[in-house]
Amino acid sequence: MNLYNYLVCLETILRARDDWIVRDLEVYANPAGVKFSAEVEFPNGSVLYVTEEWIMEPNTVQCVHYIYHYQDRKGNLIFRYDNAPHHPEVETHPEHKHVGTRVVAARRPDLADVLREIDDIIYKE
Repeated sequence: MNLYNYLVCLETILRARDDWIVRDLEVYANPAGVKFSAEVEFPNGSVLYVTEEWIMEPNTVQCVHYIYHYQDRKGNLIFRYDNAPHHPEVETHPEHKHVGTRVVAARRPDLADVLREIDDIIYKE
């Protein structure tokens, strides 16, 4: 899949449900790469912030930075996947997941997987 089709897929996944409100969906492109960002509000008032940054090189496209930050309606962190290199002790460094105040090993999930994880949280309430 090329980068354009991937970005279309991200937007399609976010807009697939009527019970989510997608705000601030933006794609910034320049000759070196692309940044995708969006904010999604869920029925319980919780919010997911999505950021993915991709670089384009002659024979490859690579995700160099990502954040999937999910918080409750009061702004308390529920979980965040990211690849900021600030937890070298984690086996999957630089990729990891914040769960409340803990940091655990985790690889970059697909956006669809993140949304399923949120569904599991919301509909268990």
